[in-house]
Order: sequence, then structure tokens, then C-alpha cells
Amino acid sequence: MSSTGRDVRFGISLVFPWIQEENMDEKTKGMQAPVPIDQALESLMRGRTREKKIGRNDPCHCGSGRKFKKCCLN
Repeated sequence: MSSTGRDVRFGISLVFPWIQEENMDEKTKGMQAPVPIDQALESLMRGRTREKKIGRNDPCHCGSGRKFKKCCLN
């Protein structure tokens, strides 16, 4: 799955010989080419950043100057 859109990607490992079917080729002709798993994970994790959680005693993010627990936590 892509974190930046609604594209669904999948992979499959087969333990039997592949049999080519025109019906399946028609349904999958618009799919992206597969990429190695390490490259896919790297691109997925590259865009992820963790936001700092606002603590109860931190200044409120609304700009009031009060502590978060006394302002917007309620």
C-alpha cells in the first residue's frame, strides 16, 4: 500500500509453474511494475516523520500562553 495515495500494490510468491492467461493480462495491464522490497520499504519510510506530542505542561498550541492542561485539554 502506498502512504501517499490510494494505489494498492501487491506481490505474490508462487510454488507452482506460472500459466499465462489473457484474461488476467487484460485486468492487470495498468498496474505498475514490481520493485524490490527493500526499495519499496525505503520509499515508504522516507516520508514518515513523527510529530512531537503536546505535553500537559507545555504551552498551549492555540497561542493563549496558558498551559495546555488549563486551556485546550478540557
